[in-house]
Amino acid sequence: MPSLTQYGQQLGLIDDRRALLGLSTSPAQVDQGGIAHIVTKLKLYDNTSTATKIMSSNLFNTPGGGGYSDKTIAKANWTPSVGGGNDVEMVLANQTFTATGGAINNVQGAFLTDPANNECAFWERSSVVTLALGDSITADTLTIRIV
Repeated sequence: MPSLTQYGQQLGLIDDRRALLGLSTSPAQVDQGGIAHIVTKLKLYDNTSTATKIMSSNLFNTPGGGGYSDKTIAKANWTPSVGGGNDVEMVLANQTFTATGGAINNVQGAFLTDPANNECAFWERSSVVTLALGDSITADTLTIRIV
């Protein structure tokens, strides 16, 4: 279930749902924020993390074991749309993480950060997974929807 953290909500809320996602046509709103403009990294977190909407920075623990590379996220990685009832959403292009240097233990989900490493949004898997050396996991169809 995707969720914005309190920090993500504070950065993103300008004055309408489109501005929150960075979809507004108003240059003033776009320059001030919008999740698509704020986030710069997608990272994995492990099952020792407690993901809640009300949190401070650095509550997500990265998985132990072998290494992997964080994914750099840019506005171009998002596909925006407006649905029924003027719901707005944006979907992040699929991001694949590969275990390098050994297994990645107890992956619970993924989270987005801004340039200061503040956690802005997260997605939680339905079950924990461990990746063996060379295994990959794809974060697909990660969606932020404002209704």
